[in-house]
Amino acid sequence: MDWNIFQTAGGRWWAINRRADHAHLTRNACVCVASLDADDLGGLTVLLAQQGACHPLVAA
Repeated sequence: MDWNIFQTAGGRWWAINRRADHAHLTRNACVCVASLDADDLGGLTVLLAQQGACHPLVAA
């Protein structure tokens, strides 16, 4: 998936899915999401990896 990753002024990390056509697809009880957020970059990395592992066919 294609993600825009940024940190807010408050320090929270976000990833916004640029592929809106993939957001909310379901596969193997997982849902592709339009956005992710985490307290730190490491946490966001984990969430992004989970999205990629859950949806390998749309991860490219």
